[in-house]
Formats: sequence, C-alpha cells, structure tokens
Amino acid sequence: MSQEECYVCATCGLNHPTSQHEEIMKNKGGLFLTSFPKCGTNIIGQMWTIGEDGPHWIPHGDNYLYPRTKYTRRERYVRRPKIEEAIRTFSRVAYSHLAFRPWIWREFEARDAAVYVLIREPRDVAVSQMYHIQKWPEAGLNFQFPDGSFLRERKDPLMDIIKTLPLRWDQFIPWVEHPEVMTVRFEDLIENRWETVARMFIHGGWRVEPAGLGTIKDWIDRIDPDKSMTYRRGEVGTWREYFQDRHKKKFNKIMAERMEALGYPM
Repeated sequence: MSQEECYVCATCGLNHPTSQHEEIMKNKGGLFLTSFPKCGTNIIGQMWTIGEDGPHWIPHGDNYLYPRTKYTRRERYVRRPKIEEAIRTFSRVAYSHLAFRPWIWREFEARDAAVYVLIREPRDVAVSQMYHIQKWPEAGLNFQFPDGSFLRERKDPLMDIIKTLPLRWDQFIPWVEHPEVMTVRFEDLIENRWETVARMFIHGGWRVEPAGLGTIKDWIDRIDPDKSMTYRRGEVGTWREYFQDRHKKKFNKIMAERMEALGYPM
C-alpha cells in the first residue's frame, strides 16, 4: 500500500486517520482557493475577508511549485503532515498555491470543501512575475539558478521564466481538469466580474452561509486592488508589450499543449 493510500478512517471510511475524525468533521465544509502565482490571488482574498478576518493560508512549499530542474535549484520543502493538518483544521475559508496531488484533493474531499482554482493567461503571468521579482527580490519567485545567480539578475529574466512554465503549469492543470473544482479566470474577474463572482457563490453552495461571507454584492464590494501590496496593473493581454519575437517563439514551442488544456488561445 502506498503512502498516499495508508489512511482509512474506521468511522467514515474516508482518507484520514480515525483519531482525527472529530476534528475534521468539526471543520466540515469551507471554501478553498488554489492558484498559480501571480494570477490575482489577493482579489479572492479580499472577497473572502470580513474586517480583519481573512482566509487562512495553507503552506505549500516551493518544492510543489518550482521543482529542481536544469533551470532552477531553489527548494523550500514543506512536509506532507503540515499541509494535511492545515487543510483539516482551517475554518471558513483558505487559500494557497497548492499544486495538485491526489492526497491533497482527498483532504478537501473528506471535509466536503468547495474548491476553486484561479488561473490567468500564462504570458501575462510571466510578465507579472518579471516585475514582481524586481519589487520583491526576497520572494520565492526570484528563482536561483545552478550558477548561483538569481532570476532578477539574469540577462533575460522573461526568457528564463518562460522556460520554467511547462513544468510549473503541469502541476496545476489537473485542478482545471477536475470535474468538482471550479476554474476561475483572472480575465473574467476583471472583465465579467458580476457573473463570475455569482458562479463562485453558487459553487460554494451551502458552505457559504456558515462561513459568514455575506452576499454576492458583499464579495464584489470588498474588492479593492489598490490595497494589495503585490498589485501592479491588473490588466488583460499586456504581455504583447513585452514579448519579443524570441519570447514568442520559445513560448509557442513549449506551451501550445498547455494553453489548450488551460483554455487559452495561442
């Protein structure tokens, strides 16, 4: 039996230790958002924040987002038990940059949480990351390379970011393809906000009321990008201002299949 399949609760038959059944059932329900970095995560955080009470942050570890490759060597590991405990014990709402793992999905399934995945046009994400690391050099997105240099110091950081995209997006595409997970697009939050937030509200179902999150209008009224430290422009399609021919050629070569899976045109 694999490590991922070793927990079967004697009380309910779900994938968690029997000793933790009461704790999990106490926190049953809830809303959870996972997002690829630089897709507008803080917009959802604002929607789900009441006063000073915002979503819980589920630790993910850079190892789930940026596995060591020939392009980057940065790793910050978060062990599975810590992630499991955070998922089992958060109340109301939570968010993170959790890549898809079957055992992670089973944790949310066990507590019957409404799960969302937030994505954005990958070329806009790449540009956003390029600017993010200039403002926040200590951020995890400022990858370190085998020669010891950091991403923001590289001759062509945008190209280096593009080279990492396939491996990173491959870990989030399963969320998009999962039939019980709602895909939320950054573009829809910007250009078609009311309908998108309404669909999110409906997807939350019975879990919204006990979370005390208010109405659809409340969710929308709480959005204020200017209060986000990581907000820059929040526009759609600005990658065209930064991608040169070499960037386009490389991106088209390595990301065509992923773009189709994500539902974005080339």
